[in-house]
Amino acid sequence: MRSPRFEAPHPIRFSGNYTISLLLVLSAMFSGVAFRTTNAGAAPRELITESVAGDLDPSFGTGGKVVTDFSSNDDGAAAVAIQADGKIVAAGTSTARGGNPDFALARYNIDGSLDSNFGSNGKVTTDFFNDKDVLHALAIQPDGRIVAAGLALRTGMGSQFAVARYNPDGSLDMSFGLGGETTTSFSGDDAAFGVAVTPAGKIVAVGTSSIQTFPKFALARFNSDGSLDASFGTGGKVMNSIAGGVDQARAVVLQPDNKIVIAGDHHPGLSFAGFRYNANGTPDTSFGTGGGVITDVSAGSSAFAIALQSDGKIVAAGFAVGSLIKRFFGLARYNPNGSLDRTFGSSFGTLGTSISSRDDVATGIAIQLNGLILASGFAGAPGELQTGSADFALVRYKSKGKLDMTFGAGGKVVTDFFGGADMANAIALQSDGKIVLAGVAQGSTNVFAVARYLVEDFALRIDPPAVTAARGTAVSVEVLINHVGGFIGTVTVTSPDVSSIGVKVKPANPISTTHAMRTLNLKIKSTAQVGVHHLTFTGKDEEGRVRTATLTLTIQ
Repeated sequence: MRSPRFEAPHPIRFSGNYTISLLLVLSAMFSGVAFRTTNAGAAPRELITESVAGDLDPSFGTGGKVVTDFSSNDDGAAAVAIQADGKIVAAGTSTARGGNPDFALARYNIDGSLDSNFGSNGKVTTDFFNDKDVLHALAIQPDGRIVAAGLALRTGMGSQFAVARYNPDGSLDMSFGLGGETTTSFSGDDAAFGVAVTPAGKIVAVGTSSIQTFPKFALARFNSDGSLDASFGTGGKVMNSIAGGVDQARAVVLQPDNKIVIAGDHHPGLSFAGFRYNANGTPDTSFGTGGGVITDVSAGSSAFAIALQSDGKIVAAGFAVGSLIKRFFGLARYNPNGSLDRTFGSSFGTLGTSISSRDDVATGIAIQLNGLILASGFAGAPGELQTGSADFALVRYKSKGKLDMTFGAGGKVVTDFFGGADMANAIALQSDGKIVLAGVAQGSTNVFAVARYLVEDFALRIDPPAVTAARGTAVSVEVLINHVGGFIGTVTVTSPDVSSIGVKVKPANPISTTHAMRTLNLKIKSTAQVGVHHLTFTGKDEEGRVRTATLTLTIQ
């Protein structure tokens, strides 16, 4: 078998006719809400919800989309992560004209604008050995430092695992490796496709190493300073395969018990492959067969993404091949012991979803707090002898694998940028549940592309937000519950304890409602405390999301 060539998944040039190769694949607050005013004497305003879950978020960028050009040549994002402050980091590769591709990162404010406090006007590029560098994966440490992983080509030595760490301002972290960078060789052509940070601050990079033309799973664990962790595997590295086959790791997730789960593909036959390791890098023999699982989602399938549910079940996503050699979204769910969860999808624990008449491939997976499953990637990519161009694709499933018909159009959302070929390569969920996809969009050149989507959510407002009342009087305010993305759940509103300032709120706490508005009466006692008071009201929905709104009450 010929040794694989690790080509950059991005940037990519597309033409009218092209074939998507396996290697290419590897690689608000009140938006959409209006108020209707009734006639005088009628009931107060009624909120009308116009958006549905899966709609682009119009408060982000331009109509929910943002593109970023680094080099006026070819750029593409392969990974995305959300910081604790809500800022979005997209990372991938940028190729300068006449030059080699380099690691590239962009950071966006919550509204989609580039963060001028990050790198140079929101952008950072990093070179390793003045040769080809390709970024595939991204993670953010609890301290805000950013870890990126991929491959770096070194003349005479082939490609190596490459990891860089950045300070929160985008500068390279000089306490990590050599000047913020480190590389690791497994003695073959090596590439990292996934990265994760342990609670102890160690960095796990996973990918593939081609030894004697046979790719194998490859893992490396680094200490916080970038040195290899000698307590992991052999000298910080692990390389293995399932039953001596050809195996490639494309994604990683860490369990709460520090076990490491990877997903990718297995040959011969091209199947989903998974493997679980103990914290020290040894195979976890309680998982699958000797630590590994092989799953045929169809006659040919490969996993590019993995996610861990709160109940310990594992979901992998990628593509499966159907009739006429068409690819479609392929998913599989496993029990904690590695057996297929036969309550998911078909009776075999797998499912396939076709979005277009051409090739559809899932490259990302995420689990919402309510257990709904999101798979992202691209749809409409032309196969052999076909024309057309791909678009971002997003699909939502219920917990047992059925399409969620309340999301987008029949559970599916497709997004085009400029009419060219677009590919979503990564997904992340914000703390408010909004969905962020990152990838590449084809314009005059290929550029970073980021899109954000609404989910069912609510926001709280007090109307009016400020009132003035005299002692011994009463005043009414409205609690407005703005329904976003088709939200129809119950919200429980809790008023603050204002007895200490001589105010009584009716109705008494708490108020549970599915309506868009409730009226609160504030009785100001004759002994109330004169002055300006800021009263914070809290709303909580059935999924535990909390929103607050503040009323400024001036007592005279």
